[in-house]
Amino acid sequence: MKKAKIILCMLLALVLAVSLFACTKTAGNNPGDSTEKPSSITIGTSSSLGRFLDGLSPSQNIAACSVVYDLLFLIDTETKEPYSNILDNWEYTDELTFVMTLKPGITFRNGDAATADDLLFSITQHFERGTTMVRKLGPIDIENCMSDGEYTVTLKFTEPYGPGIYGNLLYLFDKSWCEEVGWDSQDWYSNPNGSGPYVVTEYVADDQIKVELKDDYWNAANETFDVQEWVFKYYPDASTLYMALEKGDVALCGVTNIADYERWKNEGSDDVEVQICSMGGNNNFMVSPLNNPVFDDIAVREAIAYGVDWVAMGKLAMGDLFEQATSIIAPDSPYYLDVGAYEYDPDRAKQVLADAGYQDGDIKIHIYTMATDMYKNVSESLQYYANNMGMEVELEFGDVTSALAVWMEDGGSDVGWYTYVYGTSDGEPNSTLQPYYIKSFTWGQGNDQEVIDKFLDALYTIDQQERTQLYHELQQTVHDKYLIFPVYVDVAAVGYRNDVFSNMEMSQYVYNSSNINVHGLSVAD
Repeated sequence: MKKAKIILCMLLALVLAVSLFACTKTAGNNPGDSTEKPSSITIGTSSSLGRFLDGLSPSQNIAACSVVYDLLFLIDTETKEPYSNILDNWEYTDELTFVMTLKPGITFRNGDAATADDLLFSITQHFERGTTMVRKLGPIDIENCMSDGEYTVTLKFTEPYGPGIYGNLLYLFDKSWCEEVGWDSQDWYSNPNGSGPYVVTEYVADDQIKVELKDDYWNAANETFDVQEWVFKYYPDASTLYMALEKGDVALCGVTNIADYERWKNEGSDDVEVQICSMGGNNNFMVSPLNNPVFDDIAVREAIAYGVDWVAMGKLAMGDLFEQATSIIAPDSPYYLDVGAYEYDPDRAKQVLADAGYQDGDIKIHIYTMATDMYKNVSESLQYYANNMGMEVELEFGDVTSALAVWMEDGGSDVGWYTYVYGTSDGEPNSTLQPYYIKSFTWGQGNDQEVIDKFLDALYTIDQQERTQLYHELQQTVHDKYLIFPVYVDVAAVGYRNDVFSNMEMSQYVYNSSNINVHGLSVAD
């Protein structure tokens, strides 16, 4: 069951990777660090409006949830350190025990007072529902987790778990209300019972969501808000959404059409700025020695490392958003080590193969992938470079459903490109690297036990200094053995009106194009 849930989450990630971009570096210069906000602000989206329940499809509207609910933890975008608006304190009392204390006085929209029972339920309900969050929550020992019935929750783990629960989007839920309405209620769309500062006043499917500031927010004495209303507006066409940003109909949106970003970059705008955002992961090219034993030969892997122009391939996929990757982990992660990129050297690649005794046509590679422009471009690019080295590449394309099914078959595809589209706000690398040791998409699974051991050792320790050292060793080993090939840093563009938001606000409260801390953007300067 646990394995099935892991695969479900990775399937969802790859499906979204076909169509989404997602953000921490500013590409524009906004005059001034503060703005006077209008009382009503509209955020545009070209993906589904979603609902106010996380973890399964249709998933939550993350931006809207950030003001309707209180989150257990948020991550400081600069330091990558966790903080909380609803917890008085939290700590590991030993390697397997994590204790949290809820602030007193928190109330939900319906007047219920929040207790430790609600806090514990907000975590354990993911396991009860079998959501895609289960993998990220790690080896929690549900049966031995405890609430004191007042404000303290004790989480028990079956083994030390480095990522903890910090980087996860966990909302504070009202346990009794959830049990009363059930998980299939329409209230999860139009009438959620959150403890956050805003309440939903309108939900029109495939059109918009409106939320308004509460009069009785439990933390109003400590936070002042200068935005009375947020509108989350749906635009089915990405270019139409960008035009709405230019006209001022929306104040903030993901720029998911690369052509729109390139036009902004080349022509500029007096009113619109664009922030380039890291998704917290890289796009990595992966080869499977289990599907094709030829990749067990380090000479073949070295030839691929230097015989493919990874910069040219990355630009095919990302255009002007291309940022070269110099490791398998994204550069905004605290665990990142710059091991350097493989420089294009076709003569070296051919010589390596010749020295290893390979002749033209000896190496045959089969690729089955999605029939999208991006996958076609990178697959045909790989075919070109492989042919130049004397390798033969057979390409097959199918729809999304067919490709996902084939990718899970033994021998379904020898290679693939992997991006974990959600990334992480805390720079945690395990989501990006898991395909190497978890059998899901078989083209990603490796068999180098040294690498697998280093990854698992780094994952299952709470000693951050030790984790950093292990991840550094892991990145260097993968690079030196040519086991995974970084293509580009997975980034996206977020456009915003500079008469509404400042650069400082964007860098503090925008994690990526869907994960926007609207609560933070609402607070008065």
